[in-house]
Amino acid sequence: MSKNGFQPVVTMHPQIAMLIHKVLSLVIDFTFKRVEGKMDEWGGGWNCGSDSKNAILYTLASLYCDTKTWVAFAQLFTEFLDAVSHITRERFKLAPFYPDATCRVVILDGEVPQAQVFSDFLATYNNPEISQIQTSDPLKLLPNSLKTCSLHFEWYFLSVFTPIGFAYCFEDTLRSSPSTSQITLLIDNWHAFCTSQEDPAIKNWDAHKLANPWILPSINKFLSKISLENWDLTPNHSNYVESAHAARNAETGTHLPLFTAILKAQERDNIEAQELALMDAQYKKLSAQRQKWGTRKAAVRNDQLTSYGTLKDERERGAEGNKGSLEQQKTLEAQIKLLQDQMKLGRHHTELQEQIIALWKDVEAEKSIRREWAIYQAEIDKEIQRLRDSGLAGHPPLILWPQH
Repeated sequence: MSKNGFQPVVTMHPQIAMLIHKVLSLVIDFTFKRVEGKMDEWGGGWNCGSDSKNAILYTLASLYCDTKTWVAFAQLFTEFLDAVSHITRERFKLAPFYPDATCRVVILDGEVPQAQVFSDFLATYNNPEISQIQTSDPLKLLPNSLKTCSLHFEWYFLSVFTPIGFAYCFEDTLRSSPSTSQITLLIDNWHAFCTSQEDPAIKNWDAHKLANPWILPSINKFLSKISLENWDLTPNHSNYVESAHAARNAETGTHLPLFTAILKAQERDNIEAQELALMDAQYKKLSAQRQKWGTRKAAVRNDQLTSYGTLKDERERGAEGNKGSLEQQKTLEAQIKLLQDQMKLGRHHTELQEQIIALWKDVEAEKSIRREWAIYQAEIDKEIQRLRDSGLAGHPPLILWPQH
């Protein structure tokens, strides 16, 4: 379609689109020229947090447009949210504007037109009676939910300041300051330093931050109005979506005609939707099995499981759950390997390392589940043997399966 002289296009898979109501953060990032000509693509990615097994692997939606103006991006953002409401039959909820919202933040790459469009959206999205946020100034609403990709900020900073000897990022200095008063003093001193420089690039960098006072709060949790809990729960960069872009480009190719790009993305989305369905089914099955294990453990200890057939069935179900846990561990370890590969490509490793640590904790949790099952299985085997010794005859010898 064509609107106001430009062409916005929004595509998403219905099954994957439903995940927008479960994500902790929504990340919108420019792709690596997958479409030919003037048409560009943005990816709407998602992150469900360290307790999700699929947090960094999928693209929620693709947004295409042949213009990068403020008006074009505003229309594109509107079309995106309209598509979400139409497909999912539910309005997108963002904290703190809705107290029951799952999504805590929106992460952008630092482009001023994108942030301005997002602020205008927030001005119409905010209901003071619900959020208790009274300001009507769009830009003053941004610090409530916007994060700017820290890696984009760092790359731009170092490109400007490395030539005069800076080997660290201004953002790191802000992060090391524990109080708002110290940060304010540091920023004032930094502006004074930039003013004293002759380099036009430095002056332009400083003027850009002064003209857009929302930027620094979007990279520092002590200046932001995002709660500390929500800040710490969500990533500080868009590497997750960029990783998904790289993987998709490798599969679909780049500089494609628009329709070809959409069809190839659809093929990939269909595969991802199938993967999600299988993972969700496995997760539900394993979750139900864990609950059964806990219930049955108490029953065995109280000598209430006296049926040989029930115990045998329980062992078989436990074996399935044990196998599912091993498969889940392999999935987690594959995600860890992906993150470790990403760490080799960039300078800023802190957030990736945090994700790796969280995933290793999940791996240990799966191991703990299997250790718990091994103890429970031994109790079942003991009870079966007791039943046999008490007079159950005609059953084959008890064969134990390997433990992990």
